Amino acid sequence: MLNGDMSFLEGYMWETKNPDHDNYFNGMTGLTYAQMASRNGGVSIKKENTAWWFGNPEIYDNFRDALGSGFSWVTTDEGGASIHGKYSFPGSDTALAGQDYPFPTVLTQKTDTGTVDLHYGTWPKVGLYWSQRIAALDLIETYDAETGKSVLPLKLLLENVSGVPETAEPKFTYTTEGIVEATATRLDSGGFDVDIVGLQVGTTEVIAALGQYTARMTVTVTADLIVKAEPSIIEKYAGETTDVTLTATDRSGKDVPDVRWSIVNSNRDAASYTEPAEKAVGGTAETKTVMSTTVTNLNAGEASLQITALWKPNAGSEYRGSTVLTVTTLESSVLGVASDRSYYEGMLKQDLTGWTGREPAAKTYDTDAPSCGSTLFLYSCGTGADLSRFKVTSVKAGETEALNGTGDLTAAVG
Repeated sequence: MLNGDMSFLEGYMWETKNPDHDNYFNGMTGLTYAQMASRNGGVSIKKENTAWWFGNPEIYDNFRDALGSGFSWVTTDEGGASIHGKYSFPGSDTALAGQDYPFPTVLTQKTDTGTVDLHYGTWPKVGLYWSQRIAALDLIETYDAETGKSVLPLKLLLENVSGVPETAEPKFTYTTEGIVEATATRLDSGGFDVDIVGLQVGTTEVIAALGQYTARMTVTVTADLIVKAEPSIIEKYAGETTDVTLTATDRSGKDVPDVRWSIVNSNRDAASYTEPAEKAVGGTAETKTVMSTTVTNLNAGEASLQITALWKPNAGSEYRGSTVLTVTTLESSVLGVASDRSYYEGMLKQDLTGWTGREPAAKTYDTDAPSCGSTLFLYSCGTGADLSRFKVTSVKAGETEALNGTGDLTAAVG
């Protein structure tokens, strides 16, 4: 198919033109786009002989047969499944992405299933085209509070077409109903603005038909509500607390307003939490409000807090997102002295540099008491307080009653 200024080819044209072959050059046959692209045949392609007046031209049912055995149509099915666009690579032209190269090709490639025919590069457009062949729409990210809709704006392009009335409007059908809905507005330039309105999560093909032309576009609809907890992991000792900031955003990182929060605790013995509430953070000049919950470590063990955000932009829509906050309550490190089942102990700081708020004091064990005899014992509880990590620098003891509260254990912390 030749187009443009052909004057430089005059030297290759017949001096006397045959009325039936005005567009023929010596050894060349003029073809239309339809003749070159028709896979189903029936286009009656005449292949003229170099000296065509010496014999009848050869007649072919399609362009591939006219070109010869070295050409094939691009592969469009594999293992019994349709794979339109898989082996056509139009580069950066998004309108051709997912389309099949319409003409015969000579390129082949070996795959696990055999040999496939493929094409690299763009090709001329004729007909109706979407501005994007493959599109994505997120119901949360594109939601417009004024209209109450989630809309993806696209275009339908008319390329080198004929026979389409100026008042004609495209008709839309869907391979899966109820995922999206399309509406078109005609442009002065000849194409259409199309609004793709998201209805529910899923994937469908939108098929636009205008006269004899059709265009297919695959759209995937999502609803990504991204929930984060900061920090996302807590490891502390019993009695310690942590303020956790909660955020809910769309996939572009924009905060989603008016979210309702809920938390489910897998182990109430290991940790507890407060109901999420607004909290002011930052300095005086940069104060902002965030959602926060306070987590308290209780007893040795692990708990998973499943934090869920619920967003209902209108009566007909409801979207959820969740994350898991892991809370580990470490075994407390205890250091003490004992004799004849009398105990005097304190709780160590996490870095073992001193005591926490629980200073050394007399302790009564109803069960699981550290083992000791009638002599004086130094003992520890908890993996962090292994006695190998300490040294005794001095021991102070008064009367036997020292174990009831008058002894000095401080020197034992090393």
